[in-house]
Amino acid sequence: MKGHVNVNRLEPHRAGLSLAISLMALSLVCLIAVVVLPTWAMVFISNSLMHGIDVSEIWAVNISLQSFATGIVVVASLGYGMGSLFAAVYNRL
Repeated sequence: MKGHVNVNRLEPHRAGLSLAISLMALSLVCLIAVVVLPTWAMVFISNSLMHGIDVSEIWAVNISLQSFATGIVVVASLGYGMGSLFAAVYNRL
């Protein structure tokens, strides 16, 4: 339709930030769970998330501040990129 304005447009920057912040929060919750929960509980949860792959043989809790910070940066970057891409594709449809 000529002159039609889609009022349901998403702003790619806002969508990217929203997903980045959400994934950073999820990563923080995961870190807290790893620190607080016993190993058997984390292995059970991880095995459930990995669709049956047994992580008990490789499970080790040696999280440094640097590895956590690197993970947060990576997760935020991927989240921002994917959220922005989602909004851009959504707006084109």
